[in-house]
Amino acid sequence: MGNISHVKSKEDIERTLQIVRNKYTDARHHCYAYKYDTKDHLDIFGNVVFSSKENKAFDD
Repeated sequence: MGNISHVKSKEDIERTLQIVRNKYTDARHHCYAYKYDTKDHLDIFGNVVFSSKENKAFDD
């Protein structure tokens, strides 16, 4: 089972997680990751190099 959502803030993340938790109440745990407020840049080889205000992954 997987879900993907567009988020712009910590509040969006919390709201989205609550929606998923409410939808799948019988799930034993919810794994999730998020990244927002990114500043994408390319290095000299064309690889994406980014800095992120918030970049985390969890398995609760």
